Amino acid sequence: MREKNPFVFGKVVRGSNFCNRNDEIEKIHGIIQSKNNLVIISPRRYGKTSLVINALEGKKIPFVFIDCFSISTEELLLERLTLSYLEKLQKGDILEKLKYLAKTLDMEYTFSAEGVSIKVKKYNDVSLDKLLKEITKEHVLVFDEFQELFAVNSDLVKRLRSIMQFIQQSFIFLGSRKHLLLFLFSDQKSPFYNFASIMNLLKIPPKEWTVFIKKKTEKTGVLFEQEDIDAILSSAEEIPFYVQYLAYHFWEERERDGKNSANEIMNKIIKSNTYVYEELYNRLSLSQRKALKIIAMEQEKLFSEAVIRQYNMKSSQLLNKALNALEEKGMLDKNGTYQFNDPLFKIFVRMV
Repeated sequence: MREKNPFVFGKVVRGSNFCNRNDEIEKIHGIIQSKNNLVIISPRRYGKTSLVINALEGKKIPFVFIDCFSISTEELLLERLTLSYLEKLQKGDILEKLKYLAKTLDMEYTFSAEGVSIKVKKYNDVSLDKLLKEITKEHVLVFDEFQELFAVNSDLVKRLRSIMQFIQQSFIFLGSRKHLLLFLFSDQKSPFYNFASIMNLLKIPPKEWTVFIKKKTEKTGVLFEQEDIDAILSSAEEIPFYVQYLAYHFWEERERDGKNSANEIMNKIIKSNTYVYEELYNRLSLSQRKALKIIAMEQEKLFSEAVIRQYNMKSSQLLNKALNALEEKGMLDKNGTYQFNDPLFKIFVRMV
């Protein structure tokens, strides 16, 4: 019988499939134990969600998780909070809790094989207050991509702060847009100033990844050479999602045929993504493509006259404008220096 591929990507990574982060998990436990709040900041694909869920589930701490993408109004927030809360309850408790919540919110709800659907028809000034207090009686509340809520409705964020300050329960905020989150939690003008401890989630060190990968492959009898592990970590730039993604595909290749070199396997993986990357690349303006090429190829002095001339950019101002646009599109992230959010796309750009 064929062994199961031991590497997991594209979903929450739990238990033995999750690589280390012991120090971060310990810090999360300490903050929750003391009823304080935490904001975790990192680029996308660093494993913020998996980290928090492993930390909470490992200590059997009840939590409600809410994704803030596409929430633009208080009504939508109330619906998302209610649904996320109900999903955490036992089936026998859902109807009773819906009746209780209906005293605060005028709701339409339906049951189906997929679960419960909620539509808030009417609410008042205290609805959000009561709902948050109900949820946090027993649950830690986790807001994913919290900065998105602030970006579309800053007044609603102010309302949340005015309610949360009186709740004796921990709140955890996750986000990937560093400049917005730092403003929210570090700027004295922000309603969330000093409301939470800030954790800047870093990459997992290569030594820890090497131990993790070897342990996983040895259990399945499909062994990786050190050349394979080095190629995975280097190409993925130690970003958790991409390490797991590449390790998964290397395992598939090694399980079928152990003869290909690490370089041949990497080329095969990049080639399999070429259609998607070409679509992304071809939608960009010429100046944005040149800017990507500069970031992919150059390590320093991006705005020097030599670099501007070499890549045939019209001016350093145009390069700066293109980089800002690419950052807004989510292709690049600026953390001291510009970095590709997808390191495999970076390899593709180098090959173009």
